[in-house]
Amino acid sequence: MLDRLSCLPDSLITDQILSRLDKTKFSIRTGTLSKRWEHLWKSVPCLFLDDFAFYTSPIHGFDVFEVCDKPFLSFYVAIDKTLNQYELGIINKFELDANFDNRFVSYINSWIEFVVSKNVKEFKMYLRYVEDEDQFSIAVQSFYLNSHFTNIELGFCLLHPTVSIRWSNLRHLTIENSELDENLIVNIMFGSPLLNSLTLRSCIGELLDISCTSVEKLVLDGYIVEDDRSYLTINAPFISSLKIIGSLWISKILLQDVSCILEVELGYVLPRFFPMARKHDEEELLKMLLIKLQHVKHVRIGVSCYAALSRLEVKEFVLPSNLIGVDVSSPNYIDNELSDNELVEHIDFH
Repeated sequence: MLDRLSCLPDSLITDQILSRLDKTKFSIRTGTLSKRWEHLWKSVPCLFLDDFAFYTSPIHGFDVFEVCDKPFLSFYVAIDKTLNQYELGIINKFELDANFDNRFVSYINSWIEFVVSKNVKEFKMYLRYVEDEDQFSIAVQSFYLNSHFTNIELGFCLLHPTVSIRWSNLRHLTIENSELDENLIVNIMFGSPLLNSLTLRSCIGELLDISCTSVEKLVLDGYIVEDDRSYLTINAPFISSLKIIGSLWISKILLQDVSCILEVELGYVLPRFFPMARKHDEEELLKMLLIKLQHVKHVRIGVSCYAALSRLEVKEFVLPSNLIGVDVSSPNYIDNELSDNELVEHIDFH
């Protein structure tokens, strides 16, 4: 007698069961259940590929994570074989997370061509590297001319389009640990007319001109300006939401046109070993932002900005009325490094 799962149509098994597994290798392993399931993974509309299994080791029955940053030839060969066996003509999601070096450029290029040929909608690729010369640069130009993408998330990759980008259906874009110059940002904006949210994590650059009228949300989760004396300029006349969090290696942030912003979250930190992380610089950065954002309906202040905010109050800076989320009773709100006189004045002030 057949079990109930075996009575289900193939399309239901692939779309509602196998596609919900978070790794493609698990879909492939279901082939051991029966002959009928052996090839079903080839028609699953989602592919989730990572090399984590290559740097774990079983100890006393448990998989223990071992720190490892080297790429594995066996992983690249296995994935290449997997993609060559894949049968579905259209894929909804493709996710790749792996260690990388320049030996495997041809593999990644062919996989990107595979993604483009399969009309992938949601594409995620993280290629971690150790040496700077091993950072992967996306040179497959058809990647930049893909109208099927709706969501792109890239980590540790460089974008080098030699064509005008055409991501005509892209809604969400995340870029992490990459270099962004003015021309690239402009190319992305002009080529992504439906882009709604842009998230930048630990990227490098000096100018963000977010001029696309459809972009409503901008998230900076860490940011770097290579020259300590330089600053980040943001021009975003149409965004309604701005979030600045994470570690900022920035001396100043100049907000140009941000007239449409309705809500802001400030929860960043200046790393202590950053030359511009002196108290004065922290205070000036926060002060400049608060003054420029006085028109915003709500500005939420995170705990990481409490110390600088409290010092500004001690120095009689009048805080805007649009601040929310500030807990003055929090121990984080009193700077532990205030002098005794400043501390007394601070307590009396409240």
